[in-house]
Order: sequence, then structure tokens, then C-alpha cells
Amino acid sequence: MKPVTANKFVEELKKHRSEAEHKKIRRYFKEDNADNKVIGVRMKTTFDLAKVSVDMSLEEINKLLDSPFYEARMAQGQVRGFLAGCSTAFGRSDPQRYPGAGGSCNTDLSADEKAGYCGTSTCL
Repeated sequence: MKPVTANKFVEELKKHRSEAEHKKIRRYFKEDNADNKVIGVRMKTTFDLAKVSVDMSLEEINKLLDSPFYEARMAQGQVRGFLAGCSTAFGRSDPQRYPGAGGSCNTDLSADEKAGYCGTSTCL
């Protein structure tokens, strides 16, 4: 599935929830509350889902950043990086797994678009 809205993205994340992963991630947070919840999804799964979600609009990506779910907030950074071709901003250097790795950026985007998607000067 290719989620194109923030809500669908979160729904898809919830399909991959595991109790063991929830416990593992939760130990880094004092408690779940209205502003910070943990679904319980492996980061690899979260990032793989982000990789196929590049059709999401910037407005929907921003909704992920505002999500109460930790995994959704993590994924929005990856989606932005994939869109801008700035995978190295997230510590990734394998060009086969991460488009744009190695410091190159998506040249089809203007500087403003790159800054909007990536949010870092390494994309400019």
C-alpha cells in the first residue's frame, strides 16, 4: 500500500504493530500521553513504508510531524529526505537502498522545495 495521507500512513503503521516492539520502544519514554504515543513498529518497517510514501503532499508530511505517534514523526523525516534526495541528512549512504545518497539531491526541485522537504542546508 502507498499511503498518500498522514491518516492512512498511521493506519498502515498500526497494521505492523507488535507488542514486543512496543515494549522495546516504550522503555525510552516515561509514559504514553496525548502528545507522545508509541505504536510499536520496527524502524526498518517504518522507513520502508516512508520510502513508498513519497507521493504524499508536503501538507500531509507536516501532519506526520504533528502526529502524537513517535513512529509517524520519525517517518516524516525519511519521507522528506527521500523527496529531496537528501538521504545523507539522515546518516544513510547506500545509494541502492536510499535514493539521493552520497550528498546528491533531487535536481528537479527548486531550492525552496528542497528546503521545504528536507529542512536542512545539506539539500541546498
